[in-house]
Amino acid sequence: MEEDDRRRARALLEFVASQIEDRIAAGAAEEIAALEGAQVAVPNGTQPFREAVAQLPTEPVRARRELMEQALSGFLFENPRPYARRREAASETARLLGFDSYVALRDFVSGLSHGDLAAECQAVLDRTADAYRDVLGYVMKKLDPELRPRPHGTARRHDLLRAATAPWLAEHFPREDLLPSVIRCVEAMGFHPSANGRIQLDTDDRPGKSPRAFVADVRVPDDVRLVVRRGQGLEDYYSLLHE
Repeated sequence: MEEDDRRRARALLEFVASQIEDRIAAGAAEEIAALEGAQVAVPNGTQPFREAVAQLPTEPVRARRELMEQALSGFLFENPRPYARRREAASETARLLGFDSYVALRDFVSGLSHGDLAAECQAVLDRTADAYRDVLGYVMKKLDPELRPRPHGTARRHDLLRAATAPWLAEHFPREDLLPSVIRCVEAMGFHPSANGRIQLDTDDRPGKSPRAFVADVRVPDDVRLVVRRGQGLEDYYSLLHE
């Protein structure tokens, strides 16, 4: 078989595998969607789980972030089954298609060895570990002059999430400039921001709207919706431009 034929066959198998996996995981995915819409107890009230997850990195008060992370972790600890079933769908798909594992399936359809890739990634992590620790220490100090990374400091996961949003840069990424800036960027790359009317922007603020930008492909390619809740900060700019 020619290489182009093998590539097309792998692409077809990947498509079939994704359809099978989505079908097997449908029940778990629906349960997860309902679960993440449930209310969780957070400081000063309750909030839908997915909104609390999105708000965690934006919470400026460390004590409140700590309480929010504890609440979210407890919620996941009490509701592990649908997430486990969603992961099991991948393994079941591989077995149905005659592969020993999901990794073996991914190796075949991608033409890559994920074992080799993991080893290369580990080598990069090993070479950059010292630089990462230096940068992490600098970023923690930017967030809080008294904060230090572990093992000698007290920084937690929620501190890293907060630092990743670079709150000290928020003033340079104001809410009112979000859409104009992204539109200018897209136009500078030679693309029409709405694909000549085929992409519609949903920027209205309303209760229950997803805190993160996402794309809804209603009818490809003529009706695609880009849903965004305008905010302030580097993360919101990145999220919108990514979508």
